[in-house]
Amino acid sequence: MANLMYYTVAGISGLLYGFGEGYLKLAFLILFALLGVAHKSNFLQVLRVTLVFYGVACIPLFILITDFTTSKVNPLVGYLVAWLVCSVLTALFFAKERTFLVTVATVMGFLFLFLLPPLDIITFMSPLWMAGLLFPGTGYVGLLFLVLLIASLLNLPKFHGQVLSQATLAAALVGNAIFLVFLPMKVESAIDGVSTARDNEISNAMPFVVFQRSRDFVAAEQSSAEVVIFPENAFGEWTDVGVRSYSNLDNKTLLAGAFVQDDARQQYVIGDFTNGSVIYRQRRPLPNMIRPGRWDSVNTEEYGPSIVNLSGKRMAFFICWESLSPVTVIESLKNKPDVMVMIANTDWTHSLLAGDAMIIHIKSWSRLFSVPIVTAVNSHA
Repeated sequence: MANLMYYTVAGISGLLYGFGEGYLKLAFLILFALLGVAHKSNFLQVLRVTLVFYGVACIPLFILITDFTTSKVNPLVGYLVAWLVCSVLTALFFAKERTFLVTVATVMGFLFLFLLPPLDIITFMSPLWMAGLLFPGTGYVGLLFLVLLIASLLNLPKFHGQVLSQATLAAALVGNAIFLVFLPMKVESAIDGVSTARDNEISNAMPFVVFQRSRDFVAAEQSSAEVVIFPENAFGEWTDVGVRSYSNLDNKTLLAGAFVQDDARQQYVIGDFTNGSVIYRQRRPLPNMIRPGRWDSVNTEEYGPSIVNLSGKRMAFFICWESLSPVTVIESLKNKPDVMVMIANTDWTHSLLAGDAMIIHIKSWSRLFSVPIVTAVNSHA
């Protein structure tokens, strides 16, 4: 009966994590609480719980990846690989009883393991970003608190102690949720993000290009901010013609996502269309876009600058997948930006899950480090 309860709650947790929004994703921590109850179990017993959880939680992630890729990926094979790898690795970490300090080290190792290629394809399953929901405004201390919280859930030997810990966690979640509702997000007035809804395949036709440019020009002119930014790939390829189209904006700096061709390979960038310069190059694209030895692989700037000084502000830019990568976000935040700017293009998927996930994650990091954010996302028309 107890095992049935573990599997049921694990399945519900996976459902909430995979398809939920906002603080509902904190249900991921329930998995660790379950494993804490069963932490004296052997590998196979823990594996059964992790298989149920990831069996549900991996579904929306795989939908996103297969929606995006143009390669001939067998959906079933891809799903099975993600499901089994996550389940086995999690079970290996939590199958044996450990001292508290060893548990802390184990949790930290588990959290960061999924930040390394090729497992970073599931990087947003790392609960690190949730620190902003639980401990807003605490910065790196909040990350440490999150690790200690998970470790304590894993290390409580008695069931009654586990129930008490879960009740305390639930109370903390409710209290923080109320606190977050009434905690106003910091607003940055110097830069304005313009979200759009267009189908880039249709928009390649010249009449649409002319229409979009005139509409975008009006939106930029009407904004009260000094800097206006449009989504990823909003204006297509970075060209002199495109730059000249917006070079006569009065007292405005117009930024937008675009791509440049380098040795027949694309690289996604953020361009300053007013001054005609590329100011930021994507550091960490979606992992399946990096294809070594193939012509269609994208170029990256893994060690490129993470902060851009613009209009007297230190701006940390994130293009698409970068907002889901804890390593990339923390790398930028350690340089103390004045504002975080996230742009994305999700017209490749008909669901809103991709854009919502990016915004939810970047908002949580914003709350954790008390840094204002600006977003500009293009969704399917």
